[in-house]
Amino acid sequence: MGKKVFILCALLFTITASAFSQAKKPTIMVVPSDPWCQKHNYVTDFDDQGSVVKVSDLQRAVDDSDMNFVIAKVGEMMTERGFPLKDLKSVMTSIKRQDEIMKRMQNRTGGNIVQTPYEKIMRTAKADVVIQLDWTVNSTGPRKSVSFLLKGIDAYTNKQIASASGVSDQSFSVEVLSLLIESVLTHIDQFNSQLQSHFDDLFANGREVVLYCTCGDDCEFNFSTQFSNNKDLSLIVKDILSDHTVNGRFSAGDITDYFMYFEQIRIPLYSSDGKAIDVQDWVVKVVDDLKSRLGTEQEINPKINFQGLGEVFLVF
Repeated sequence: MGKKVFILCALLFTITASAFSQAKKPTIMVVPSDPWCQKHNYVTDFDDQGSVVKVSDLQRAVDDSDMNFVIAKVGEMMTERGFPLKDLKSVMTSIKRQDEIMKRMQNRTGGNIVQTPYEKIMRTAKADVVIQLDWTVNSTGPRKSVSFLLKGIDAYTNKQIASASGVSDQSFSVEVLSLLIESVLTHIDQFNSQLQSHFDDLFANGREVVLYCTCGDDCEFNFSTQFSNNKDLSLIVKDILSDHTVNGRFSAGDITDYFMYFEQIRIPLYSSDGKAIDVQDWVVKVVDDLKSRLGTEQEINPKINFQGLGEVFLVF
């Protein structure tokens, strides 16, 4: 009996270990944090539709030899632990190639498409998690140490979902970057565990996105308009969201005749055939379903706009 129990336990352990090793992990990208860019004066002016704001100049920051080295090392640590990596420098090279095309594109109202540098990076990389990296060199006489901070940010919600910080040992002779890497190494597994826990929740319960719906001045209906099923359009939209979310999970915010807001919408990460789903894939299916349900009663062709990765606007 004892031998059979041992064999059964060993088999269960093997199956569990195999399933764990095959668990999907979030795609990550390591970037300099905004505070680090500001400390090193890697900032630039950005014209946000007439308002000039200071934003991190990630192109100059990633060309910094120290930051480039640390990004590579942290990325290497993550890759060794099975996390798919998007390389920031490669993403920015791809963006440069796209910029000339984007300059010639216009949105449906005829205006130029406006994206912040950070939004361009996020849209191109489509990473699940952004790891923001910051460090500071501390000096006590001839001795030096390094304080560091890692933040894991959900790329769709911009919510912090993991963090790690620490201070290296003081040293007279060890290079600063070596102190930094050694200190990060002592915290990386706990940090990765937080990332994986968050991704496991997304895998089970869906990715969180936000949806805004508005009616334009020339719209022939509003969200209180009833159709042949005697339902307000707002209720039809809610039914559709229930059908296109994981376990029907979403929260309705403000709903008026001309505006609707939904948050904490949980959309699946993968389709039934294992293909990754992003908010663009999801909202196209939502709009198609709405057109199908209304049929010929009302022509529906909302304009779809995106803000970052996780916010979508439907303008009817």
